[in-house]
Amino acid sequence: MKNLLVGLLSLICLSLNGQTLSEKEKEILKHIDANYDQSLSFLEKSVNINSGTFNTKGVREVGVLFDEEFKKIGFDCRWINMPAEMKRAGHLFAEHKGTKGKRLLLIGHLDTVFEPESPFQKWLSNDSVGFALGANDMKSGYVIILYALKALMASRAIDQSQIIVALHGDEEHGGNPDSISRKDIY
Repeated sequence: MKNLLVGLLSLICLSLNGQTLSEKEKEILKHIDANYDQSLSFLEKSVNINSGTFNTKGVREVGVLFDEEFKKIGFDCRWINMPAEMKRAGHLFAEHKGTKGKRLLLIGHLDTVFEPESPFQKWLSNDSVGFALGANDMKSGYVIILYALKALMASRAIDQSQIIVALHGDEEHGGNPDSISRKDIY
C-alpha cells in the first residue's frame, strides 16, 4: 500500500511538472528505498528510549543515538548542556560545513510529552502502522531528516552545502530562562 501511494504521488508530481527524474534524483530515491527497513528499525530504537522533557537521561540518550549517526555521514556534532538547575538535558547541533550551494537549517526536538511513568512505553506495530511514544511528534521527523541526509550525502548532492540540524531537548516544556534555553537558536 505504501509503495502504491508513493508511486501514484510520484506520477502525479511528475506529470504536473512535465519532468522526469534526473539520474542524481533516481540515485537518491534508490538509496532511500534500499535503507527503508534500516530507517524503520532506527525509528523503533529511538522511540523505545523514553525522552520525556524531564527525563534528562533519556533525552541525552536519544541525542547520543543521533550524534553517532550524524557523525557517520561527516557532520560535526556538539551537545549543548543546560545548567543543572534548569533540569533540562540540553540540545544536539549537527553541522555539515560548506561554502557553496544552498544553506539549510533543520530544527526538531528530542523530547516528548511522555515521561517515564506513562503507561505506553514501547513500539507496537500492526501490519504497516507503527505506534510509539513520540513517533509522530517528532522522532519520525528527525529519522526522516537523518535518512534523507544520508541519501543526499551518499549521492554527493550536498558536498559543498552548509547544513545545520538543531535538535532541542526541551521543546515540550521549555527551560527557564529562555535566554539560556534558546540562546543557541536566536
